[in-house]
Amino acid sequence: MKARDLEFDPMDYYDKFLKNAIPENASKYFDDLVKKTNTDINKNNITAKKIRAWEAKDKECEKKLSLFKGLRIFLIIVAVIFIIVFIIALLTHINSDNSSIAPLILTIISPIIAVVLFIICFTILKKKIDQLTKEDEINNKKLQSLYAEARQELALLYNAFDEFDFDRVVKQTTDIFSIDPVLKPEKLLMLRDFYGLKDEPNIDESIVQVTSGDIATNPYIRVRLFQKAIHNQTYTGSITISWTEWVSDGRGGGHSVVRTQVLTASVSQPAPFYSNGTYVIYGNEACPDLTFSRFPSNVDPDISENDLRKLEIKTEKELAKMSRDSISKGGSFTPLANSKFEGLFRAFNRNNDVQFRTLFSALAQQNMCELILRKEPYGDDFSFFKRKKINIISSNHGKKVQPYNCNAFFDYYDNAEMKKAFIKSIKDNFDSIFFELAPILCIPLYQQTDAGYFNVKEHYQHVSSYNAEAFANSMSPLLFKPDNATTPQVLKVNFDHAVGDTDFFTVNSYAYQGVPQVTFVSKMGGDGHMHEIPVHWTRYDPVSKTSTIGVREFIGDKNQFRNLANDVEFKNLNNLYASSVKSHNFLGFYAQNGYNYSQEDDVKVSSLIKKYLNIQREVK
Repeated sequence: MKARDLEFDPMDYYDKFLKNAIPENASKYFDDLVKKTNTDINKNNITAKKIRAWEAKDKECEKKLSLFKGLRIFLIIVAVIFIIVFIIALLTHINSDNSSIAPLILTIISPIIAVVLFIICFTILKKKIDQLTKEDEINNKKLQSLYAEARQELALLYNAFDEFDFDRVVKQTTDIFSIDPVLKPEKLLMLRDFYGLKDEPNIDESIVQVTSGDIATNPYIRVRLFQKAIHNQTYTGSITISWTEWVSDGRGGGHSVVRTQVLTASVSQPAPFYSNGTYVIYGNEACPDLTFSRFPSNVDPDISENDLRKLEIKTEKELAKMSRDSISKGGSFTPLANSKFEGLFRAFNRNNDVQFRTLFSALAQQNMCELILRKEPYGDDFSFFKRKKINIISSNHGKKVQPYNCNAFFDYYDNAEMKKAFIKSIKDNFDSIFFELAPILCIPLYQQTDAGYFNVKEHYQHVSSYNAEAFANSMSPLLFKPDNATTPQVLKVNFDHAVGDTDFFTVNSYAYQGVPQVTFVSKMGGDGHMHEIPVHWTRYDPVSKTSTIGVREFIGDKNQFRNLANDVEFKNLNNLYASSVKSHNFLGFYAQNGYNYSQEDDVKVSSLIKKYLNIQREVK
């Protein structure tokens, strides 16, 4: 870690060093790519300036064109109104006793005005609109030419971005945590067998992205999920009824009136809802028997000292009662002296007070309070679950921040704007992962506890199931879509077998077929009768599909993959070539039914990869 004097104070470390170092290093990284690709920045600056000038010119032209088109429509409408006035005035004049002069005047004037307006619309305005339309076309052609010129100037720079840009900037900036090129199956196995990982994504969660690494020497995995949950959805229907009533006038007479009423009804039925989520899994042997849960405190970061003291007093009373209740039942729950920490962290369901006190030293308590009371960048939005040697952190911000995408910069024609977008993406992603790891970094004991020794006795996978699931989600969803599915799908993978260096996984896709339904709800109307109100809703029937994919490591960039994909021998592997996909550091394909991928095929693929890939390549 850079700035070692702040090793156990992560909030100060971020504020005094990381907050500025990350964008600075991202800026240097971008500048290095510019130099490496010999991109002529000055030339692109000139082109970008021309583009902005032509864009402004085109915008002004489009504004005028829109104005004149609107004016023409308005005048045509006015002309039509005068024609209608003429017809009405003419009929009035014909049917009148000729005593009124107004219809006669309108009969004479209105067609003249209408004709004049039509002449203006189809001569003066048409000429101006045609002129502006032609000017707009010229502007667009010029802009397209300049865009093409700018993109040609930046072509090599576009190509220089790859999936490891973020990892490299982080590595250049800090070693408070590391990022692995790939999650090795051994690390996942270690978290399962040595640290006791049990809370793995269930059938309603599919992994779409995986990051792994170490904090000090202890392993973490960060996963982004696509999640499904079943909730009741309310459907509403309505009908309009009418009836006739006799209304008395109070004098023996009366009249009939027609009443109307809108009757509504609703039904509630289960339906699938889909969302994104993230969490961090971290293994550490410190305090190995301790379990607890905490959720966001909802405390305003701007809380005054007076209100904070009120929170402490309230917490002290709450904890005193809990302590008394615990002792009366033979327990030993003992509050910490720091009621501020207790009130903000609120891990009251802890099972081991001794280990809780050991884990949360005075410095850890102070760090955690600073984290919880931060305003920026996210505030207190994290949940923290300790399950013996496994720690799980989830956050609200993690599901909102878009992962770094090295292909996102093709939309930029201006290197300066591209650089801003690059720096912002790197910083946003760093802030996201740092503040998901921050609750762990706040605890000095975690950084001081070395990882235990784990001996992998049996290893038969080259690709972890987490990576394989993320890889499946990077492929075309149509490959796995169940028949008749009308909802998104949740993919789950299971290791099947290996052929050489390629692992094969079964992919189970779970979705629903929406089937239209109607329920009639009886309701009394104002007419005194019961009415049947149809409520249309959707019944969701589960559908599924089982497929197979092959995945292997491919520690290469997009250009090396492009060279491989264009190789004649690779193209001859028809089934593999037809669906081959590169995602992060993996190469995979959809194994159609009956596709027999042999050891010979795998040897050939390995040979072709070596042909285009420097197998010693490292993320630097």
